[in-house]
Amino acid sequence: MNIKTLINLICCLTIICSLFGCSIIEAKTKDLKISAASSLIDVMAEIQSDYIKQKPNVTLNYNFAGTGTLAKQIEQGDGADIFISAGTKEMDYLQNKNLIIENTRTNLVKNKIALIAPKDSSTIFEIKDLASNKVNKIALPNPEKAPSGRYSREVLIYFGIFDKIKNKVIFGKDPREVINLLVNKQADAGLVYVTDVIQSDKVRVVSVVPENSHSPIVYPVAVLQASKNVALAKDFLKFLTSDRAKAIFVNYGFTIFSAE
Repeated sequence: MNIKTLINLICCLTIICSLFGCSIIEAKTKDLKISAASSLIDVMAEIQSDYIKQKPNVTLNYNFAGTGTLAKQIEQGDGADIFISAGTKEMDYLQNKNLIIENTRTNLVKNKIALIAPKDSSTIFEIKDLASNKVNKIALPNPEKAPSGRYSREVLIYFGIFDKIKNKVIFGKDPREVINLLVNKQADAGLVYVTDVIQSDKVRVVSVVPENSHSPIVYPVAVLQASKNVALAKDFLKFLTSDRAKAIFVNYGFTIFSAE
Protein backbone atom coordinates (compact mmCIF):
# COMPACT_ATOMS: atom_id res chain seq x y z
CA MET A 1 0.00 0.00 0.00
CA ASN A 2 1.52 3.32 -1.06
CA ILE A 3 1.49 6.50 1.05
CA LYS A 4 -1.27 8.17 -1.00
CA THR A 5 -3.61 5.18 -0.60
CA LEU A 6 -2.90 5.03 3.16
CA ILE A 7 -3.66 8.73 3.59
CA ASN A 8 -6.93 8.34 1.66
CA LEU A 9 -7.89 5.38 3.84
CA ILE A 10 -7.20 7.34 7.05
CA CYS A 11 -9.30 10.24 5.74
CA CYS A 12 -12.18 7.92 4.94
CA LEU A 13 -12.06 6.35 8.40
CA THR A 14 -12.01 9.79 10.01
CA ILE A 15 -15.09 10.85 8.06
CA ILE A 16 -16.91 7.63 8.94
CA CYS A 17 -16.12 8.05 12.63
CA SER A 18 -17.32 11.65 12.59
CA LEU A 19 -20.56 10.65 10.88
CA PHE A 20 -21.39 7.66 13.02
CA GLY A 21 -19.63 8.41 16.28
CA CYS A 22 -22.68 10.07 17.85
CA SER A 23 -24.99 7.19 16.99
CA ILE A 24 -22.52 4.75 18.50
CA ILE A 25 -22.55 6.73 21.73
CA GLU A 26 -26.35 6.84 21.66
CA ALA A 27 -26.47 3.06 21.38
CA LYS A 28 -24.78 2.65 24.73
CA THR A 29 -27.04 1.63 27.59
CA LYS A 30 -28.18 4.44 29.85
CA ASP A 31 -29.14 3.82 33.47
CA LEU A 32 -32.00 5.55 35.24
CA LYS A 33 -32.39 5.09 38.99
CA ILE A 34 -35.94 5.43 40.31
CA SER A 35 -36.78 5.58 44.01
CA ALA A 36 -40.41 4.52 44.32
CA ALA A 37 -42.88 3.71 47.10
CA SER A 38 -43.15 -0.02 47.78
CA SER A 39 -46.85 0.03 46.89
CA LEU A 40 -45.75 0.55 43.27
CA ILE A 41 -43.69 -2.65 42.94
CA ASP A 42 -46.11 -4.57 40.74
CA VAL A 43 -47.30 -1.77 38.50
CA MET A 44 -43.80 -0.41 37.88
CA ALA A 45 -42.66 -3.82 36.62
CA GLU A 46 -45.17 -3.57 33.78
CA ILE A 47 -44.37 0.10 33.24
CA GLN A 48 -40.73 -0.89 32.86
CA SER A 49 -41.55 -3.62 30.36
CA ASP A 50 -43.49 -1.19 28.17
CA TYR A 51 -40.99 1.64 28.41
CA ILE A 52 -37.93 -0.37 27.41
CA LYS A 53 -39.75 -1.59 24.31
CA GLN A 54 -39.63 2.04 23.19
CA LYS A 55 -36.20 2.72 24.70
CA PRO A 56 -34.21 -0.53 24.46
CA ASN A 57 -30.98 1.26 25.33
CA VAL A 58 -32.33 2.34 28.75
CA THR A 59 -32.04 0.33 31.96
CA LEU A 60 -34.45 1.21 34.78
CA ASN A 61 -33.07 0.49 38.23
CA TYR A 62 -35.76 0.60 40.90
CA ASN A 63 -35.24 1.20 44.59
CA PHE A 64 -38.47 0.30 46.40
CA ALA A 65 -39.03 1.11 50.07
CA GLY A 66 -41.27 3.06 52.42
CA THR A 67 -41.62 6.64 51.22
CA GLY A 68 -40.10 8.10 54.38
CA THR A 69 -37.07 5.84 54.05
CA LEU A 70 -36.61 6.84 50.41
CA ALA A 71 -36.81 10.56 51.22
CA LYS A 72 -34.04 10.16 53.78
CA GLN A 73 -31.89 8.21 51.32
CA ILE A 74 -32.33 10.93 48.70
CA GLU A 75 -31.47 13.62 51.24
CA GLN A 76 -28.28 11.70 52.04
CA GLY A 77 -27.31 11.62 48.36
CA ASP A 78 -28.20 8.14 47.13
CA GLY A 79 -27.92 9.19 43.46
CA ALA A 80 -31.52 8.60 42.35
CA ASP A 81 -32.82 10.36 39.24
CA ILE A 82 -36.56 10.19 39.98
CA PHE A 83 -38.66 10.00 43.14
CA ILE A 84 -42.20 8.64 43.18
CA SER A 85 -43.72 9.23 46.60
CA ALA A 86 -46.84 7.71 48.15
CA GLY A 87 -47.60 11.01 49.87
CA THR A 88 -47.13 14.74 49.42
CA LYS A 89 -45.40 15.22 52.79
CA GLU A 90 -42.15 13.57 51.74
CA MET A 91 -42.10 15.30 48.35
CA ASP A 92 -42.76 18.65 50.05
CA TYR A 93 -39.85 17.91 52.38
CA LEU A 94 -37.45 17.32 49.51
CA GLN A 95 -38.78 20.32 47.62
CA ASN A 96 -38.19 22.56 50.64
CA LYS A 97 -34.63 21.23 50.71
CA ASN A 98 -34.24 22.16 47.02
CA LEU A 99 -33.61 18.53 46.15
CA ILE A 100 -36.14 18.24 43.32
CA ILE A 101 -36.48 20.06 40.01
CA GLU A 102 -39.67 21.93 40.80
CA ASN A 103 -41.11 22.26 37.30
CA THR A 104 -40.99 18.46 36.92
CA ARG A 105 -43.20 17.74 39.92
CA THR A 106 -46.61 16.37 39.05
CA ASN A 107 -49.35 14.38 40.76
CA LEU A 108 -49.40 10.95 39.14
CA VAL A 109 -52.11 8.71 40.64
CA LYS A 110 -54.35 8.27 43.69
CA ASN A 111 -55.04 5.29 45.93
CA LYS A 112 -57.55 4.09 48.54
CA ILE A 113 -57.37 2.32 51.91
CA ALA A 114 -58.88 -1.12 52.46
CA LEU A 115 -59.73 -2.99 55.65
CA ILE A 116 -58.42 -6.53 55.18
CA ALA A 117 -58.63 -9.85 57.00
CA PRO A 118 -57.16 -13.33 56.46
CA LYS A 119 -58.78 -15.25 53.63
CA ASP A 120 -60.42 -17.75 55.99
CA SER A 121 -61.66 -15.10 58.45
CA SER A 122 -65.42 -14.63 58.86
CA THR A 123 -65.68 -12.51 62.02
CA ILE A 124 -64.85 -9.04 60.71
CA PHE A 125 -67.48 -7.15 58.71
CA GLU A 126 -66.73 -3.46 59.26
CA ILE A 127 -64.01 -1.22 60.61
CA LYS A 128 -65.68 -0.79 64.02
CA ASP A 129 -65.21 -4.53 64.59
CA LEU A 130 -61.53 -3.73 65.19
CA ALA A 131 -62.49 -2.39 68.62
CA SER A 132 -64.38 -5.56 69.57
CA ASN A 133 -63.06 -8.69 71.26
CA LYS A 134 -63.21 -10.45 67.88
CA VAL A 135 -59.85 -8.89 67.09
CA ASN A 136 -56.68 -9.36 69.14
CA LYS A 137 -54.03 -7.90 66.80
CA ILE A 138 -54.30 -5.25 64.11
CA ALA A 139 -51.50 -4.75 61.59
CA LEU A 140 -50.80 -1.27 60.28
CA PRO A 141 -47.96 0.17 58.20
CA ASN A 142 -45.54 2.13 60.37
CA PRO A 143 -46.63 5.79 60.09
CA GLU A 144 -43.02 6.90 60.62
CA LYS A 145 -41.88 5.05 57.49
CA ALA A 146 -44.90 4.73 55.21
CA PRO A 147 -47.62 7.28 54.34
CA SER A 148 -50.14 4.41 54.31
CA GLY A 149 -49.61 4.21 58.06
CA ARG A 150 -50.54 7.87 58.46
CA TYR A 151 -53.65 7.44 56.34
CA SER A 152 -54.62 4.35 58.33
CA ARG A 153 -54.25 6.22 61.60
CA GLU A 154 -56.47 9.00 60.23
CA VAL A 155 -59.12 6.40 59.38
CA LEU A 156 -59.09 4.98 62.91
CA ILE A 157 -59.36 8.46 64.40
CA TYR A 158 -62.21 9.33 62.04
CA PHE A 159 -64.20 6.30 63.18
CA GLY A 160 -63.47 7.11 66.83
CA ILE A 161 -61.67 3.85 67.65
CA PHE A 162 -58.00 4.82 67.59
CA ASP A 163 -57.62 5.09 71.38
CA LYS A 164 -59.56 1.85 71.88
CA ILE A 165 -57.30 -0.27 69.66
CA LYS A 166 -53.84 1.25 70.30
CA ASN A 167 -52.77 -1.71 72.45
CA LYS A 168 -53.73 -4.14 69.69
CA VAL A 169 -51.62 -2.55 66.98
CA ILE A 170 -48.48 -4.10 65.51
CA PHE A 171 -46.53 -2.32 62.78
CA GLY A 172 -45.17 -3.52 59.48
CA LYS A 173 -42.60 -1.42 57.67
CA ASP A 174 -44.95 -1.12 54.67
CA PRO A 175 -48.29 -2.50 53.38
CA ARG A 176 -46.64 -5.64 51.98
CA GLU A 177 -45.35 -6.56 55.41
CA VAL A 178 -48.81 -5.91 56.89
CA ILE A 179 -50.26 -8.46 54.47
CA ASN A 180 -47.58 -10.96 55.47
CA LEU A 181 -48.48 -10.49 59.14
CA LEU A 182 -52.04 -11.53 58.33
CA VAL A 183 -50.95 -14.42 56.13
CA ASN A 184 -48.69 -15.70 58.91
CA LYS A 185 -51.52 -15.47 61.46
CA GLN A 186 -49.75 -12.78 63.46
CA ALA A 187 -52.65 -10.35 63.05
CA ASP A 188 -56.42 -10.67 62.69
CA ALA A 189 -56.97 -7.60 60.51
CA GLY A 190 -55.13 -4.74 58.90
CA LEU A 191 -55.31 -1.58 56.83
CA VAL A 192 -53.41 -1.29 53.54
CA TYR A 193 -53.72 0.28 50.12
CA VAL A 194 -56.37 -1.22 47.86
CA THR A 195 -53.67 -1.73 45.23
CA ASP A 196 -51.63 -3.91 47.57
CA VAL A 197 -54.43 -6.31 48.37
CA ILE A 198 -55.49 -6.61 44.72
CA GLN A 199 -52.24 -8.46 44.09
CA SER A 200 -52.74 -10.95 46.94
CA ASP A 201 -55.00 -14.01 46.97
CA LYS A 202 -54.17 -14.80 50.61
CA VAL A 203 -56.21 -12.06 52.26
CA ARG A 204 -59.65 -10.64 51.60
CA VAL A 205 -60.97 -7.10 51.39
CA VAL A 206 -63.56 -6.54 54.10
CA SER A 207 -64.34 -3.03 52.88
CA VAL A 208 -62.84 0.00 51.20
CA VAL A 209 -62.96 2.87 53.67
CA PRO A 210 -64.65 6.14 52.69
CA GLU A 211 -62.23 8.57 51.09
CA ASN A 212 -63.41 11.37 53.38
CA SER A 213 -62.07 9.42 56.37
CA HIS A 214 -58.46 10.25 55.50
CA SER A 215 -56.32 12.76 53.63
CA PRO A 216 -56.22 12.40 49.84
CA ILE A 217 -53.76 9.66 48.88
CA VAL A 218 -51.77 11.30 46.11
CA TYR A 219 -48.58 9.98 44.50
CA PRO A 220 -46.40 12.87 43.32
CA VAL A 221 -43.39 12.30 41.07
CA ALA A 222 -40.41 14.54 40.29
CA VAL A 223 -36.94 14.56 38.80
CA LEU A 224 -34.25 15.05 41.43
CA GLN A 225 -31.67 17.83 41.36
CA ALA A 226 -28.91 15.25 41.76
CA SER A 227 -29.88 13.45 38.55
CA LYS A 228 -27.12 12.99 36.01
CA ASN A 229 -29.69 12.05 33.36
CA VAL A 230 -32.20 14.90 33.53
CA ALA A 231 -33.30 14.69 29.88
CA LEU A 232 -33.85 10.94 30.11
CA ALA A 233 -35.61 11.30 33.48
CA LYS A 234 -37.99 13.86 31.97
CA ASP A 235 -38.66 11.49 29.09
CA PHE A 236 -39.60 8.73 31.53
CA LEU A 237 -41.92 11.12 33.41
CA LYS A 238 -43.58 11.93 30.09
CA PHE A 239 -44.19 8.22 29.57
CA LEU A 240 -45.62 7.86 33.09
CA THR A 241 -48.33 10.38 32.22
CA SER A 242 -49.07 8.90 28.80
CA ASP A 243 -52.38 7.19 28.00
CA ARG A 244 -50.64 3.81 27.86
CA ALA A 245 -49.14 4.21 31.35
CA LYS A 246 -52.44 5.50 32.73
CA ALA A 247 -54.17 2.34 31.50
CA ILE A 248 -51.57 0.21 33.29
CA PHE A 249 -52.03 2.12 36.55
CA VAL A 250 -55.81 1.72 36.37
CA ASN A 251 -55.40 -2.02 35.76
CA TYR A 252 -53.51 -2.26 39.06
CA GLY A 253 -56.23 -0.46 41.02
CA PHE A 254 -54.90 3.09 41.01
CA THR A 255 -57.02 6.11 40.17
CA ILE A 256 -55.64 8.60 37.69
CA PHE A 257 -55.09 11.94 39.32
CA SER A 258 -56.96 14.94 38.00
CA ALA A 259 -57.11 18.30 39.68
CA GLU A 260 -60.61 19.21 40.76
